[in-house]
Amino acid sequence: METKTIYIAFDGREFEDDTECYEYEMDKQLLSVHNDLIMRDVDGNEIGMNQFGECYYLTCKTKAAAEVVWDWGYEYQGYDTPWYSKTGAKPGSYFYDTNTEKWYDVDEEIKKLEERLNFLKKIG
Repeated sequence: METKTIYIAFDGREFEDDTECYEYEMDKQLLSVHNDLIMRDVDGNEIGMNQFGECYYLTCKTKAAAEVVWDWGYEYQGYDTPWYSKTGAKPGSYFYDTNTEKWYDVDEEIKKLEERLNFLKKIG
């Protein structure tokens, strides 16, 4: 008697290899949010959703898009994401700082810079 393991994707499609199954599911998830997800490289050029390792600027228009980034970027590929957990994934625009090796929320950083600028204007 032989034993055969079959991996079943969320839509019922069957695979003999777990990696193929997972990649199939991730491709489907990425396609489901492609209008809500913008990824850019270090020069600001838009890149494909499967190029997370080259992503330095990220815009997630919906929570679903942010959760897919968590699943694809962190869970599957092992890259850092702007969030510490999938439940913390939220819409927004983010950038990756190569000096600190961390993601930052664009709006929060703009607010900090505006506060600093206002302070400098006040004392200058």
